[in-house]
Amino acid sequence: MSPKFASNIGAIARTCANFEALDLWLVAPRCFPHSTEAYRIAVKSRVMDTMKVVDTLHEALADVTDSIGFSRRDGRARLAHPSLKRLLQQYPDCLPLFCYEMRTEAQEAAGSGKPDAPATDRFTSVMLAPAASSEIEALIQRWSDLAAMVGLGGAGTTGGQGNHARKRTVADHVRSLLQRGRATTQEVRVLHGLCSAFLKQLGNRQA
Repeated sequence: MSPKFASNIGAIARTCANFEALDLWLVAPRCFPHSTEAYRIAVKSRVMDTMKVVDTLHEALADVTDSIGFSRRDGRARLAHPSLKRLLQQYPDCLPLFCYEMRTEAQEAAGSGKPDAPATDRFTSVMLAPAASSEIEALIQRWSDLAAMVGLGGAGTTGGQGNHARKRTVADHVRSLLQRGRATTQEVRVLHGLCSAFLKQLGNRQA
């Protein structure tokens, strides 16, 4: 998905050849896909001669019925979903998708292709991508209700210069921080857990 350097293309082609995945599709490459550098890195992989170049991920996924997500976090080793082996046996015709995990348009396009995206307690998000807006909104609503219970529901601050002194609540600031920081689904669930702990302590004190 949108490889920027010829060396990226060569590395992917070599990886595909190593796993006998010979049907490589490049989506909107940002460099010349058949450059000398790409062939050099690919170590003359035959995948370089058979790969297809298309403009959109929709074209690449047109005849795909199932796909498998590979996950990673910055600063950690790559994590493959535990059901990978089972899915490979059940669906031999699968599509590994190489792209930036933070690219929202790539996630949405892959989602329209009806990929197989299982989840477990450890792998709540197959791509470990930012949590959906709905998940963040649910957390903010719960946090706001909790703040109101302890008398902080109306607390707010005035914005800085240039925004006409618009009032922002604490919840607004938290929402902005979570979205800007790209909180993951797992991180949002941890914050939900903190809310539950606060509610429990509050209930104990009132009792």
